[in-house]
Amino acid sequence: MNRIIGYTSYTNNDKFGWYKFGGFPPEKLNMNDHIKGNGKFCPALVNIFKNTYVIRSPFDLDLRIRKQENGEFWWVEVLPESSLNPDYFNNIFNIHPLKDQNNKNWPMMQMNLPFTFISDDDVYIEAIAPLLEYNQLPGVIMSGTYSIYDWHRPINWGFEWRDTTKDIHIKRGQPLMYIRFNPRDRNDTVTLKEVPITDDIKEALGCEQTKKVMINMSDVLMKYNREHRRKRLIKSHIKYILDRFISRNRH
Repeated sequence: MNRIIGYTSYTNNDKFGWYKFGGFPPEKLNMNDHIKGNGKFCPALVNIFKNTYVIRSPFDLDLRIRKQENGEFWWVEVLPESSLNPDYFNNIFNIHPLKDQNNKNWPMMQMNLPFTFISDDDVYIEAIAPLLEYNQLPGVIMSGTYSIYDWHRPINWGFEWRDTTKDIHIKRGQPLMYIRFNPRDRNDTVTLKEVPITDDIKEALGCEQTKKVMINMSDVLMKYNREHRRKRLIKSHIKYILDRFISRNRH
């Protein structure tokens, strides 16, 4: 069965308004770009590409990590080769406090991305490193997974900077990570579609925003959202489109 996954770049604020003009939409991972010959018929390889999409960097990023003299926290210098305006670094990136690091010598940061994924079925999203891309990043791309039926939040690119003597160099358009959609039935396929914002989606996103106020309660909020969300958020998008179409043709 084919499952429809909706995505939107709505984030309850306008700090990602530029992404529509300067970013890249999620892109299906194409086997033909990576695998030749009989490898295309290998079930193990086929399953890597199935339901997997690419998230690309909207910027040329040349970043250098520095530590405050008192050793209390890290900060990042945006080098001149970057296409990211240094004044907007803190709008796009978050540096984790020392207490949240896995190792005091390995700073962690996240790039905030505008994409929120929504499913009306029990589907998990999995963020993983771009396994088929060669990169020389001085650290580890963090992975994660959660249900996009229960939880609707923008995704992040997480990075643990293991070698702080080396800079980060990422080209615009370079894959930052893969996102894989895992339906309950692994034989199912997914189709990704951008969907317009409705009041129902705004309400679902509002539940995730609560997490910023009520810390250490993600499990409680996910359970609440599962019990109270509308069963057919994607269907509400279809109704929204039809209503707009009918409205336009009345005039």
